[in-house]
Amino acid sequence: MPGELLNSSSSSANLNQAEEPQHHPRSKFLELPAELRLMIYDNLFSSLLVHINQRQDSYGSTRTYFIASACMEPQKDSPFLCAYPIWSIFNGKRCNHRVPERQLLNPLAFFLTCRLVYSETRFMIYSEPVLQLRYEDSKPFIKKLKSEQLSAIRRLSLTTPFLFGLGMTDDLSNALGYIQKKLPQLRGIGMQTPTSATGPWKSWFLSPELLRFRQGDDMKEVVLEIWVQQRDAEGKSMIVFKAEQTRDEWQKDEQGIRITNERKSIAKEEHRACNLFWRNWLYY
Repeated sequence: MPGELLNSSSSSANLNQAEEPQHHPRSKFLELPAELRLMIYDNLFSSLLVHINQRQDSYGSTRTYFIASACMEPQKDSPFLCAYPIWSIFNGKRCNHRVPERQLLNPLAFFLTCRLVYSETRFMIYSEPVLQLRYEDSKPFIKKLKSEQLSAIRRLSLTTPFLFGLGMTDDLSNALGYIQKKLPQLRGIGMQTPTSATGPWKSWFLSPELLRFRQGDDMKEVVLEIWVQQRDAEGKSMIVFKAEQTRDEWQKDEQGIRITNERKSIAKEEHRACNLFWRNWLYY
């Protein structure tokens, strides 16, 4: 269904057809006061990082839609970032970014339980979670949404293909500008990307379009995470560099950005497989 966050070939994912089950007694949950149900929804959705992926109806079709799936492992200290994005080599783990059809493991399916739950949560699934999508999908995704859905979005996170050098591509800068224009209610923005080995620590300061979000009156947090492969004394290593600021921090000092990084050595036998996987980042 165009304009909806969750769409799937599964019949249970058609939001227009969400109805109360007729073969079970009325749920005790539905008998709770509306205020309590809203508290439960908020607790369920506010901790989610939701991966959004663009799909086509069938091979050769030009009609596209979007499928959403809750991240299996968001970062504990930053809800804008996936702990094991698709380019991760840590612990052999990668998130369900590419397999959103795993509906049985998808907490978002809760809002399709029945007509009442759907009506009460239809905007909360935009306003409470962090929505993460590829930057090149951001414009078509936004275009599919209705105005009330756009105004509900509060937190957004982007992923990108491999970025060469220190700068961002014009396309990425344009995407960030478009997001800032179309989503004035944003409270937080994040970006997660692999990049070249050349000066990843400077990339934060060379991201004017991302930093420009700090000008918003209601913006509360800006986060950037960069994954970079470098050669060290032992051969090679993967470095994860993260820079972030909250509103209180940039009001005190625009350059006072919290920076953390993690390094993991890559065994020699992993070099070939890792290099092949890195080349795939160009077109993920």
